[in-house]
Parts: sequence; structure tokens; C-alpha cells
Amino acid sequence: MAFVDMETPLGHGQVMLAPKMEARILQELHVQKTDKILEVGSGSGYLTALLAEKGAHVYSVEIVPELKAMAENNLRTHGITNVTIEQGDAAQGW
Repeated sequence: MAFVDMETPLGHGQVMLAPKMEARILQELHVQKTDKILEVGSGSGYLTALLAEKGAHVYSVEIVPELKAMAENNLRTHGITNVTIEQGDAAQGW
């Protein structure tokens, strides 16, 4: 699915961005290996994993409990350990 250039439904009214868009975001951020990154909306954890590969640590905030669990499972399955995902509304104090 990563090579299909379309938004992928995640449930709960959320979609994963098209891979081309995620690649463009990652490219524009110029993430360095020493960077600590705040991501708002973990979704499936795909962009989270890409950010984790480039940076030192990703702190991600996900409002939907089921998506938080999905992202954590996907990251764990792929051995990505430099990510902290918090449950909450990023507009409330993050």
C-alpha cells in the first residue's frame, strides 16, 4: 500500500496521507539525527516510523485510543523504540 499514491482510510474518520505527501513532509523538515520531534496525530505510525529513522526521538500525541494502539503495535512489530506515543488532544497543552 505504501506505493499507492492515495490516502488510506484508518477508521474513526481518519486517513493516512498519500505516501508522496508524507515523503514531501519528511523532505521539507530536514530532520537531523539529533532532533527531538513532536508529531501531532500518530495515525498508523507510518510517518512516526519515518521520523524515528531520521531523528533522535519522536514524541507523538494521538487523540483516538484505537489509533494510538495501532501505531504502538506497528512500531513495536518493526522494532522501532525511539518513539513515545501519548494519548490526548494536542490542542490541550501540548
